[in-house]
Amino acid sequence: MTASRLHTITLCGSMQVLPQFIYWRRKLTQQGFHVYLPALVNYRERYRSIRQALRVKQRENRKHFRKIGKSDAILVLNYRVRGVPNYIGGSTFAEIAVAFLMGKKVFLVNPIPNRSIFKEELQAWGVERWYNLNRTRPKKLVNGKAL
Repeated sequence: MTASRLHTITLCGSMQVLPQFIYWRRKLTQQGFHVYLPALVNYRERYRSIRQALRVKQRENRKHFRKIGKSDAILVLNYRVRGVPNYIGGSTFAEIAVAFLMGKKVFLVNPIPNRSIFKEELQAWGVERWYNLNRTRPKKLVNGKAL
């Protein structure tokens, strides 16, 4: 799918990087995309009981998976979390798996983490860096010069 065919993007990632969700929503909206967000809640911090947090998280995950279904692609905000560069946790990997199953394009803000237990799957599923989508390419190179 080319950049001109992407209209709707769902943002995915750890709730540890909440400010990045707001930044990327604004940036993508300004570029003309329709953007879906997950519920921007850190369930561990918001709910006192783990039982309540898990029940709400389950409901919100289902809603978020439906948003992925309505999208052309997902953009994973894989920033440093708890000292881990380009972090992709279990929930985010599940979002990527759902997108892959549904035939959606999957983009990452940062490279696939080198030490990720999910690295091989992410490579096999064709996950790309977001900048690849917007990179300008010369039409043709002749003798090292762009035409």
